[in-house]
Amino acid sequence: MTRIRIILADLPGLLRGVLGGYLTREPDIEIVGNVDRREEIAALVRQTLPHVVVCGERGTSEGGPPLDTELRHMAIPVTVITISAKGDRAVISPPHQKPVELQDLSTGTIAQAIRRYAAVNGSTRLPPA
Repeated sequence: MTRIRIILADLPGLLRGVLGGYLTREPDIEIVGNVDRREEIAALVRQTLPHVVVCGERGTSEGGPPLDTELRHMAIPVTVITISAKGDRAVISPPHQKPVELQDLSTGTIAQAIRRYAAVNGSTRLPPA
């Protein structure tokens, strides 16, 4: 089975712990990296080629472009799920599609979104199991 590779980036500690703990128990999802700072994300994405980056809102608002825009300019087809600072909403930005807002932020719903939008990255990135 091909596992979906994800990076957890710039998430508050409690959220990272809860979400990371849940996702490590999912047999089809693999956390390939954790980073605390925005400037580390692009290098880790190049190195690990994840299907999805789950990041905190802080990682997208430090004066630069949104993370999904930055990665697209680098020709990296990755879905970015940005969770708000309050943890009350998320925006999913798949490559070549309009962003989608996710209202339910339960760990199960986030895992479903990861599965759904990982496949958007193309058959060369996520071959069928």
